[in-house]
Order: sequence, then C-alpha cells, then structure tokens
Amino acid sequence: MFKDAMSQVPAAVAIVMAEGGEFGAAGFTASSVCPFSASVPSLLVCVDHGTRSHRAIRAAERFTVNFLAEDQRDLAMLFATRGADKFDAPGVMRSAGGPPWVEGALASMTCVRHFDSDVEDHLILVGLVTEVRCKGMNPLIWFDRDFASPVRVGDHSPHEA
Repeated sequence: MFKDAMSQVPAAVAIVMAEGGEFGAAGFTASSVCPFSASVPSLLVCVDHGTRSHRAIRAAERFTVNFLAEDQRDLAMLFATRGADKFDAPGVMRSAGGPPWVEGALASMTCVRHFDSDVEDHLILVGLVTEVRCKGMNPLIWFDRDFASPVRVGDHSPHEA
C-alpha cells in the first residue's frame, strides 16, 4: 500500500552523477532527491546500497544532481538501466576535475558532500550546493509509475510565489 500511495505523489526526475575514484563515473535516475535547506543551499539524495552508483557516489567528494526537463525522458531511461553505457550519451558533459553533469537539464547543481548516513538499505546523503546551472523549462516528473509533465493551473507566472 505504501508504494501505491507514493506512486500518486509526483516527484522531480533527476540524474545523480559522480566520479568515484577507482569506481569511475557513475550515475542513476532518481526521484528521491529534495532540497534540504535554502539558507545553506543543500540537497538530500537517497542512494540504494545495491547499485554500482552507490559505491562511486560514496567514494566521491563531489557529485551533481541534474533535474531533468520534459524532453529528457530518454536520458532518464538510459540512467535507469543497469549496465548501460551512460556517459557517451548526448548531453552528458565531463569536465576536468569535476563530476559529470547534464547539459540542457532544467537545473544542474554541483554539490560537495556535507553529511551521509546509512539507513536501512539506502545511503542518505546531504550535499552543499557549490554551483548551479538553471534553464526556464518544463520539468520531467515521475507520477503514477510513469514519466509526465506538469500542467500549470491558474494565471501565475513560473516565478511568482
């Protein structure tokens, strides 16, 4: 019942990426990412212990969280596939000395590890945001066990609160 209930709660779709030393580049598609603090810009990410990405992200001091735009569904599917050749895909950028990131993402944030803890079968990771790339686009969301795009309701501009 928990999974059924959570499938009805829309979530942003993100790709989390890192360069984890001996583990190389790793990344995965996630919906378990959220802001942690606005006063100290930071993000909370949950990483399944059973993935290769878990080991690389645990070994890395820096990682990126790339919130995807609605036209990046194929990239989300690629990074959700175990064993796929992910880092040669169009839009995946590599920079000297930094973690990989996604060009054209709704928002791409580079984080430095601030806190982590193992809880049950996941690593809970809090990263301090050190760099932000942002574009004004519609987000890709995960809703009812499928990808979707939100529909605006009302007459508010996207930047009104």
